[in-house]
Amino acid sequence: EEHVRNMFSGRHMQRREDETLNRFHTRLRELATKCQFGDINKEIKIQLVEKCTSPRVQQKALQEEISLEDLLKYGCTMETSDWQIA
Repeated sequence: EEHVRNMFSGRHMQRREDETLNRFHTRLRELATKCQFGDINKEIKIQLVEKCTSPRVQQKALQEEISLEDLLKYGCTMETSDWQIA
């Protein structure tokens, strides 16, 4: 069944090495809409935390109740700061 294949693909999607957090979020959202999840934002947040390459973003998500939108803002700020340092 296509629904099951989409769920499997979404849960195993990896963030590409050169991919921004926003782009990864977009790919997850595109696939999540096909999966018929009950709470799409919750599922996307779980995937972002599991597949995120930034320990700071993971810690932020795990240490406090934070919305997906705020987590994305925080993650994008961290990416920008990391790129400016590099």
